Amino acid sequence: MIRLGVQPKGIVASGYVDSKPFKEQHFRSDKKFTNYIKVKFDCILDSEFNNILEIEYLSDIKFQWFAQSAKTISDSVAKKIEIYWTELAKSSSIYPNEIIDNKTIYEGSFSKVLVNKYERNPEARQICLSQYGYSCSVCSINFENVYGDLGKKFIHVHHIKPLSEIQETYIVNPLTDLVPVCPNCHAMFHRSQNTLSISKLREILNRNKQ
Repeated sequence: MIRLGVQPKGIVASGYVDSKPFKEQHFRSDKKFTNYIKVKFDCILDSEFNNILEIEYLSDIKFQWFAQSAKTISDSVAKKIEIYWTELAKSSSIYPNEIIDNKTIYEGSFSKVLVNKYERNPEARQICLSQYGYSCSVCSINFENVYGDLGKKFIHVHHIKPLSEIQETYIVNPLTDLVPVCPNCHAMFHRSQNTLSISKLREILNRNKQ
């Protein structure tokens, strides 16, 4: 799904068709009928909080991106988009709205589409941050201290044991299973085949500060 109305413009969601085409009343007129399909989304990005796959990054793919409605994409174009989208998913962290609620939290509900996806519970992030604050657990950067109001309350939250390695629903403890980390350190955690520990990444950082 592509966003074209206002900036930033670009791809904001991916999913798959979950029905055969069917006709229903047009959303703008009860006197007209039009074709619909049902879609299940596996990823939806909020442009206010996430990097979306912007039009500029797709400039080398020869395709007319601007369209009034649905548009067919060739297999060759689709494959290139999937490459870009996968890279974006690796480097971006997608977090829901912050909600504080002291309750048992279940995470890791599994579904398989084109890639494996594990649902994140919306309460866990804020409970973690309420306890540990907004400084990176590895490099100690605090974005508010560096960028002022622009960086206030900006930080990623890292699962110490990645959900993709658990492969089942489990009870998450936001105080022992989650830690705040900056985007750079978060990316470095996942650069190796086996996710690094906090102490190991901190050791690597300190060793290479010279």
